[in-house]
Amino acid sequence: MFNRTPLPQTVARQIQDMIQNGELTPGDKIPSQREFAQKFGISRASLREALLTLETLGLIKTEAGRGTFVTDPESRSKADMAPWRYSESHSVFDVFQTRMILESE
Repeated sequence: MFNRTPLPQTVARQIQDMIQNGELTPGDKIPSQREFAQKFGISRASLREALLTLETLGLIKTEAGRGTFVTDPESRSKADMAPWRYSESHSVFDVFQTRMILESE
């Protein structure tokens, strides 16, 4: 049996790579969900899950009525990140690492 990474996780990593290599820069507006889903050859539901992961990590920010934008790492603060009720006992990074292990099974 082989490990298969869930599609939203794979796409989240690809978008994260696009941000890290400068293809998407701070302040850039992410293409529409329809366009981005077509680019990656996935459903909009899978794309939304990938974008939610990136937003939770603070790499992008969705603004109602305006769109989704790449955040500036220099101006990121904990106040900008989505609040999480277990943040005092579990880091977001640890939670996502655990999800990757569990969901790959």
